[in-house]
Amino acid sequence: MPLGDLLRDLRDESHVVRSVFSWSYRSLPEGTAGVFRSLGLYPGVTFGANAIAALCERSTTVVRHALDALVGAHLVEQTDADLYQVHDLLRSFALDRARNEDSEEKRRTALENLAHRYLYSADASARATDSHLRHHDLDGVPRPETEVPTFSRHQDALRWFDRESLNISALVEATDEAGLDTLTWRFPVILRHVYVFYACGSEWERMIESGMAAATREGNREAEADLLEASGMACVQGHRYSEGLEYHRRSHELRRTMQDEFGMAMSLNAIGIVHLRVRRLDHAAQHFRRSLEILESLSRRTWSGIALGNLARTHLEEGRFEESRSLAERAARIHHETGNRLSEFSCLTTLCVA
Repeated sequence: MPLGDLLRDLRDESHVVRSVFSWSYRSLPEGTAGVFRSLGLYPGVTFGANAIAALCERSTTVVRHALDALVGAHLVEQTDADLYQVHDLLRSFALDRARNEDSEEKRRTALENLAHRYLYSADASARATDSHLRHHDLDGVPRPETEVPTFSRHQDALRWFDRESLNISALVEATDEAGLDTLTWRFPVILRHVYVFYACGSEWERMIESGMAAATREGNREAEADLLEASGMACVQGHRYSEGLEYHRRSHELRRTMQDEFGMAMSLNAIGIVHLRVRRLDHAAQHFRRSLEILESLSRRTWSGIALGNLARTHLEEGRFEESRSLAERAARIHHETGNRLSEFSCLTTLCVA
């Protein structure tokens, strides 16, 4: 009988279930039992050997052998190559064993190690996307000893995120509950590079909210400004333009108080996009010009092309076709030089219409 069917049959016989689990657990070698306990600490749904290796600070090879033994003992299910899951009753039993046999410090360290691995993986994914938002370095976050994935293409990075997004959301909830503020705010700051390519839902907005609270407690104003920007982008994607505009204005003001000129330019560009979406074209043009002025003074070539392209699009909507063509040509040249193919295509589209 499949493990899931057996557990469903036994769900109402809690004493029987516990006896079966205890018998199976006591028969495990200590090393394998330790890996099993770590599965109760894993907050996600599916997992690979690398993630569990980070949790229990063992080599991936050792953990893979332990997982094979647990599969053989019907305590873990293997759903694909290097992909496993644990039934919720078994996960609860594993967590109970961890709480009884492992110290609180050890359990907290395990969660930190897992978060470090996912942070470095998420950062690798973010840097491989076509996002041009500002990146944060992972200064002060220990690099995990287990292997971290690398990505050479935008599509590969998004494919990894599709597979891991539910696990990451659960992990951020766990770090937040554990009071690991430094780790909690870093996840949404990094993942905004990925979420710009998705229709944002309540799960993402909850992660931003948790990150914002954590950054505020730590007094990290740069992270606060970036997460306000992420909230604004999520609102605009959801067509909540007034709310999005307010978030972007708050981000701009916070960046202004920090004298973060590049951040201010990004905020002005974001505010211009909101005005463009709701066809307040004169306001949009004003904000794109102000953004462009700062960006050119900072020699931010890629972002200058982005602001130019947005201004070209605004003039197109205003019916100022000659000005639109001139700006779109300039922007397209910049994007071609900097390798920003998506924005170059957008500018060429504007040229065709103008």
